[in-house]
Amino acid sequence: MILYCILNPAQILLSLTVTVLLLKRIFGYELKRKRVGVTVVVCVAVVLMNVVFGCLISDGEMIDLIAELSTLCLTALFPYLIFNRSKRFTFLKFGIVLCSTFDFIVFSIWSLVTVRELLVYRLLYCLVYVVTIAVVLVLSKRIKDLIPYHFLDKIPTLIYIVIFVADLAAFYDVSSLSDSDYFVEIASVLRLVSSAMVVICIMSVALRYSKEVQLRKASDKLLESQLRHYEEVVEKNRSLHEFRHDYRNNMFAINALLNKDEVETAKEYISGMNDSLATTYSRFMTGNFLADAILTDKAVTAERKSIRLDFEGRIPQNSIANIDLCTILSNAIDNAISGADGSTDAEISVSANDDAERLTLTVKNTVLKKVEIKDNAIKTTKSDRENHGFGLNAIKKTAQKYGGFVVLNCDDNWFTLKTVLLLKDNKESRD
Repeated sequence: MILYCILNPAQILLSLTVTVLLLKRIFGYELKRKRVGVTVVVCVAVVLMNVVFGCLISDGEMIDLIAELSTLCLTALFPYLIFNRSKRFTFLKFGIVLCSTFDFIVFSIWSLVTVRELLVYRLLYCLVYVVTIAVVLVLSKRIKDLIPYHFLDKIPTLIYIVIFVADLAAFYDVSSLSDSDYFVEIASVLRLVSSAMVVICIMSVALRYSKEVQLRKASDKLLESQLRHYEEVVEKNRSLHEFRHDYRNNMFAINALLNKDEVETAKEYISGMNDSLATTYSRFMTGNFLADAILTDKAVTAERKSIRLDFEGRIPQNSIANIDLCTILSNAIDNAISGADGSTDAEISVSANDDAERLTLTVKNTVLKKVEIKDNAIKTTKSDRENHGFGLNAIKKTAQKYGGFVVLNCDDNWFTLKTVLLLKDNKESRD
């Protein structure tokens, strides 16, 4: 019984360590520092409960059952205490699947050893957890960058169910090798259910992937069309700069014509200059021709909805690729126009702040009502989720490409989207 008093709490603590490491080091969830005290109290209480039961109860199987239930409950509920809450019971689903997977692994190893003692079963649990902890610590830096932000939230519930049923089927498959026909029948039923669910899951994922590909292709075509349009405007802006550069030459030519009393010719020359100036008009001077074109175009769209658009700061000409700048500014301002539409004194404020290492683009807009933000994502209505979410995801992916990040915030009157791009490391990688 003394060994149970040691191994059961050790198993619980190791399982919690695995859960925390996976969620924080691999999937990037942030800890709640304010809840650490409560979490410690809960864990200590559960561990002490297992120690007391281990000393008082002589039935090893009952002690094992208590340890199993304690591990399952804490693995599923523990993340709610120590991590920022996730959507759709993600932590609960993840905890149950994690426990079922470890149960299958440990039971499979236990079925191969010659000593079939329950204490050996507990030791195997601890050993598997220790190995998992070591693997996570070694590989976390390499794996974390490959996993999308809040990856677990994006996994459909059906996949969690499929994994759980597959673990059960595999568990009973192993049991049927050494046990009665009862386990064989259960294993057959679970295999059938698991196979059917896998087929449904594959079809569901394929449909979602196909839909996302279609949306991405449509978005890429729209973005390429916008980029071509803006590049044409950029050429006009360059012509404006050339026009200003040639101003003195133009004035010299006009004076020469007037001195020769060729007034009509001088008028035609001036008229041509005015036409050239009109076609190269740009309201914004950001330091980046493409940004000037995007802001000028979006300002016209905003004004049609009685929304004022302002810019402050500087965007370096060669700071980021044109397609990436177009992705960030176009989607951010489009979302801002949609968010500001209908608000009192509707306004959009775009600002840029750059230094040698980073470029920060901030787009703020007035809102009709406060936008709910959870896990750095906007809770949109179902009808708006595809368009609004797709644009925001495009911005986040572009920021990640530059080693940067996106921060969302909303108070009572203003919604803010801040995009930070790390330029120094990215420039070195391009060079």
